[in-house]
Amino acid sequence: MRYQIVEVICKRKKVTVKCFDMQEDAWLKVSLNPETLECIDKLIPDSLQDFVHSKQENISKYLINLNEIMNEKKSA
Repeated sequence: MRYQIVEVICKRKKVTVKCFDMQEDAWLKVSLNPETLECIDKLIPDSLQDFVHSKQENISKYLINLNEIMNEKKSA
């Protein structure tokens, strides 16, 4: 596998996915629409877009769990 997701950051207007490209030994960031998790960056290589698209379910689960944790902290 060429890419590895290192961090997912959720903000109101976008989700940022930080990836490491093991082939190029480089760090990359991809911005996603927070509602659809579709890539909103224009100059992202197709291979990276395909990788992020293949991981949408995992990203979605992570964001749901993060949201639940934040809601628990607010109610505590």
